[in-house]
Amino acid sequence: MVAKKIIFLLTFLIFTYLYSQEKKITNEEKKINESIRTSRKLANTDCQKALDQLLKSNHKSVALAYKKGEMDSNNLLMTIYYWKGDYKKVLELSKKTLELAKNFNDYEILADSYRLKGLSYSELGLNSYSLLELHKALNDAKKIKTNDSKYFKTSVIYSNIARYHKNLGMYKDSTRFYIKKSVSEVNKVADTSKYNNQKYQIIAFQQMNLGVIYSTEKNNIVAEKYFIKSLNIYKNSSKNHCLPKNEEITLLSEMGKFYLSQKRYKKAIECAKKAKEIEKIYPIPYIRKDILETLLKAYVRINDIPASKEFSEEYINLNDSLKKTGKKSIEALIKRLLSEQENRHKSNLLYILIVNFIMLILIFLAIIFWRRKKKHLFKNDENVVKILPDKDEIRLLDNQITASQTLHVPNTSRHLQNVITISENTIQSILVKLDKFEKSKKFLKNEISLSSLSNSLQTNPRYLSEIIKHYKGKTFNNYINGLRIQYIIDILNETPIYREYKISHLATVAGFSSREVFAIIFKKETGVNPSYYISQLKKNE
Repeated sequence: MVAKKIIFLLTFLIFTYLYSQEKKITNEEKKINESIRTSRKLANTDCQKALDQLLKSNHKSVALAYKKGEMDSNNLLMTIYYWKGDYKKVLELSKKTLELAKNFNDYEILADSYRLKGLSYSELGLNSYSLLELHKALNDAKKIKTNDSKYFKTSVIYSNIARYHKNLGMYKDSTRFYIKKSVSEVNKVADTSKYNNQKYQIIAFQQMNLGVIYSTEKNNIVAEKYFIKSLNIYKNSSKNHCLPKNEEITLLSEMGKFYLSQKRYKKAIECAKKAKEIEKIYPIPYIRKDILETLLKAYVRINDIPASKEFSEEYINLNDSLKKTGKKSIEALIKRLLSEQENRHKSNLLYILIVNFIMLILIFLAIIFWRRKKKHLFKNDENVVKILPDKDEIRLLDNQITASQTLHVPNTSRHLQNVITISENTIQSILVKLDKFEKSKKFLKNEISLSSLSNSLQTNPRYLSEIIKHYKGKTFNNYINGLRIQYIIDILNETPIYREYKISHLATVAGFSSREVFAIIFKKETGVNPSYYISQLKKNE
């Protein structure tokens, strides 16, 4: 009897302890949820404080194995890192966030994560990956059950797809189409919903986009009308809705560019200075670069030398810093993409080996079965042998499968019958490496050659030459020269101080061996000699 009482007492104590622990964890989870909600509100006013608070919530969630807290904090961290221009961090977080969201069947988080992943790819210049992720986001957004959430999320994604097409220069058709889709969806959101602020944020953003489109089409009166409409929404935000300041920075930056193009330099400086003032509180380095460029060009045009020197130094320092950061991010990203591609290749190879192994087993079993039947069905022996494929046929089939997975690139330097067979994986790998090479500006090195570049990219010169010819449409020398001339054109347009340098110095910067060679290639690429090109830029100042 005493033993039973002791057992009962121990059981009671164990259950009491487990219940208290469960309640304790539940309370911790509630605290994490509240902290994430606070961070979400704080993100629009104090981005850094929200980030610090979210990182603590995320660490606690991981420590407690609280998956929902980890998912929610990850998703908001992706948003803040995107705002701060840390696209590498966004991509690093996306894998785990998507994995958690799939387990929870949370289509809102899935749509947001794919969207931010796609936008980060776009910022890093990987446009094909970007569009793929945005369409994944759109598919998941349409599965959201709550109408207001569904309409809002699809509107945001349509807006992002419009931006993607805008960046590719497709203003008249694709961009306008997706802007209209975005506005159409957001207008379905009720004014009483929790998305009221975001609804007007999208409307303001799309007004700005229309302003940019019309300014590109030289319809300046309509463009300014849309810019002012967008600005008024931000000015009245305290009355009807609260809009984030970081997007007002973008609007003012775009207005600065618009007025600069109209030679209304005082208005351009006014807008850019307002943007710079807000950007100090909500740092966005890539937009700061645009703001500084507008201020630099505007002050140069009105011959304010002290101001132009000040902003020139600030612009050059920031530009160099962004290039270093971007280079590191792209290198890490490309390594990850190549690693994923290699893993997929290994998986495919393993799959082929397994299939071939199974085929061999089946053939072996068929032969055994045939031999057993032979004793009883001697007359049908020859027919059975004909049904079974012989080794040559199997080898031919394997060769056909392998051939279907390769790309034949014609070698135009030899006879038309001669072709080089390059696997799809090798082509994609070399193209990714070429993209990295172009962004690294290594083509500016004077000693660059087909042999040295192929060694650097870990491929052979013949493959590299044919892929450049097939995908870039140029010989190796023309490809390198084209990159060098484009670099000089960009730097002459973006940094006025380079227009004062000697042609021989520009030739050295671009990697050419002499002034004469540089002048010949420049004229071949642009149709004019470098001196004339620079003189025309100075006239337009």
